[in-house]
Amino acid sequence: MKFTIVGGSMSLQEVEGYKNWIKSYYPELEIKEMTFVIANNTVAITCNNGEISFQPVCRAV
Repeated sequence: MKFTIVGGSMSLQEVEGYKNWIKSYYPELEIKEMTFVIANNTVAITCNNGEISFQPVCRAV
C-alpha cells in the first residue's frame, strides 16, 4: 500500500490506525493508496484516487 502525507508528518502507527478505521467502515474496499492532508490538527483522508474520501477529522495528538 502506498501512502502520501501532505502538510505534516504522521507515525506509521497513526497511519495503521486510520487504515484500520477505514477498513471497519468499508471491509470490502481494497486500499491501494491513501493520501492524508494535515492542517490545523485535522486530517483529510482520500483512498484510491478519490474513490472514498473523508472530510477533515480532528487528529489525536
